[in-house]
Amino acid sequence: MTGIYVLKKTEGQEFGPFYFAQLPITVGRRGAHVQIPDNSVSRKHAVLEANDKKNDKTGIIAVDHSRTGTSVNRCGCGDGVPFRVGDVIQFGPKSQRYTLDRVVLDVGACAMSRSTASRFSELASILGISPSPSQAPYLMVCDSLRPDPVLLHALVHGSIPVTTAYLEQLAGLRGESAVPNPADDAFRPSVDETVLAMAADLGVPADVDPDPARATMFHRYTFATDDTELEALVLAAGGATVNPTSTADLDPATALVIVADGLDAVPGRLVMAARAVYNARTDDTGPIGRAFVIHHNAVLIALMTGRLALPPPVEWPDESDTDREAPAVTPKVYSGTQALPVLDSDDSMEGTEVDMAPETEVVPEKVPEDVVVESAQPPPEPQPKSQPVPVSKERMGGHTVKASDWIALPRPNKTSDANPVYTNR
Repeated sequence: MTGIYVLKKTEGQEFGPFYFAQLPITVGRRGAHVQIPDNSVSRKHAVLEANDKKNDKTGIIAVDHSRTGTSVNRCGCGDGVPFRVGDVIQFGPKSQRYTLDRVVLDVGACAMSRSTASRFSELASILGISPSPSQAPYLMVCDSLRPDPVLLHALVHGSIPVTTAYLEQLAGLRGESAVPNPADDAFRPSVDETVLAMAADLGVPADVDPDPARATMFHRYTFATDDTELEALVLAAGGATVNPTSTADLDPATALVIVADGLDAVPGRLVMAARAVYNARTDDTGPIGRAFVIHHNAVLIALMTGRLALPPPVEWPDESDTDREAPAVTPKVYSGTQALPVLDSDDSMEGTEVDMAPETEVVPEKVPEDVVVESAQPPPEPQPKSQPVPVSKERMGGHTVKASDWIALPRPNKTSDANPVYTNR
């Protein structure tokens, strides 16, 4: 026999249900695995055994050992009759009837060591389960809570993380009246040292809530990020996303969360657009209508713990800081072997080694197309049929925000709206 079975009490029954994953189990008035304290039930009334006689390892047979009788579907058991899912068994002449049912386990597995994975396979065989292909199994078995992509998606979709100790408890069931609660602290995986270190660096708590409403925790939050993996997690958690180079979807009815190392790493175009939409506020009514800059890891910690800790709102710089012209650059000669460093107007060339062409014969070489020569002089007039010279992102005021790329996740569907979770530290 493989799996977890339950004797479900029928209408009017006082005792039960009874869960078991191991056979044989005894049924009786006292001193048995399944105890039914009724005078019509013998002390050792019946035994449920594995049906090995017909090489049916998933089957059960019921054997009667009482004076008052045991029946399956109103047929006497005698030396043993098959007892299958959906059958009704009765112990004694009174109405002690129970229906046999099987407990279906939806279990996933991730972030395991080799030894844990081996033990998980053994327990899965005993319990008759196989790893669920779903992104949101009821249970997610793992060694520890870490920023693993499969685990993060499981947490967002409401899975309960457990260790193999929970499966050990299930495999040992022999007539218990209840299944252990997977949310108990005894079965909760420990928080990985990586998460603890990330939380300490960010100054946020690292306590992982076993069952928060992660699927809606980013409701009314707009995240500015070009990391597609992080975008998938934000959408799964009920948030909205916008690319840092596009400002068309900024909504003042949400809180803008810019994923970057700091405000100086945010593209000037996004800064100007966000300043116009998310004005600085002096009240303390929450994050809506404000903008925040947080690190990529802070979003992962929020998904792990179920709580989003935000820094103080952004204080936008003066427009002159984002609209300033590029600094003047001293004209330089390109020798064809090395591009000279770009200097500010007050920098000197003293001490700089330059690979120059011979003085006797200066032959200008063709500049490769992928190199931009900075000059303080105005650009030349475009010539007919000439190729346009590429312009660097720095001169255009642009910047690409690259977040951590250590996870690669599929994009789930958006979830329903609910109240946001907000912690302002």
